[in-house]
Amino acid sequence: MIKIFVYYIVLMNIMGAIVFLYDKHLAKKKSHHRIPEKVLHLIELLGGVVGILIIMLGEGHKKSKKSYYRWTYVIFVLWVLGFFLVIARL
Repeated sequence: MIKIFVYYIVLMNIMGAIVFLYDKHLAKKKSHHRIPEKVLHLIELLGGVVGILIIMLGEGHKKSKKSYYRWTYVIFVLWVLGFFLVIARL
């Protein structure tokens, strides 16, 4: 069960990073068809927060969106707390 969860988290983080990079690509092209922030946050909630954080900090994407950063860090903290709660039960 733990092995499946690890695969899931890795996959979600890779997917999150790819979607975030694609949104950055669309932003550079000044496209009107961007990935909505709600979708990016949903990917974070589903487990892709670390992948998105790595790209966000490395590429500087969405750096002018303070509310986006704030929610991403809140989601990250929730995942970290959840992780430690699960580990404490093992």
